Amino acid sequence: MKEPPRQSDINLLDPGFKKKFDLWRSEVLKLHPNARVFESKRSQERQERLYAQWRTRPGKIVTNIKHIGMHWQGKAVDVVFLNNQNQPTRSWPYDDLIALAKKYNIKNLKPFETCHFEDNGKSLSLPQTIMLVFETIYKEKFWSLPPEKKITTQVGKRYAMIKDKSPSEQIQELCWLIGIKVEEMNQKI
Repeated sequence: MKEPPRQSDINLLDPGFKKKFDLWRSEVLKLHPNARVFESKRSQERQERLYAQWRTRPGKIVTNIKHIGMHWQGKAVDVVFLNNQNQPTRSWPYDDLIALAKKYNIKNLKPFETCHFEDNGKSLSLPQTIMLVFETIYKEKFWSLPPEKKITTQVGKRYAMIKDKSPSEQIQELCWLIGIKVEEMNQKI
């Protein structure tokens, strides 16, 4: 039987997970430009074939899920790094990726499968999403934020103040938070 193809296209991910994943991935690539999605959405045929490894066919265990796993739902990715020979490897420190993933409500399966990142089922609130997007845009357009102005560390403090405001009012609050004018932000975007 022919090996079912591996898919690494992130556009096949569940839309809710992809929103969180895209934000997380942009930060990951800034830290590790050699990080790559090795596998995204997975067919049921491939899931069963991977599950059979070690059990009924040669190979090491790569999954404990036989049916309807997070990859099958489009809510998981496996991340690897390219080595000096441009070959995928999993022998790389994943701890900073895992720490970043928590920020976006993405969980990791360390120690069993450290390269696996999946949706933890919690959605980001609208203010959290706006703040994370805003921080990403700010970093891309204005370079880096001084540590005392790191927006995500202030999400809890600001959430109560902006949760009932409209998105445009939330943006105004965030501009105030990092000390810029809305017009200045609009010019940079």
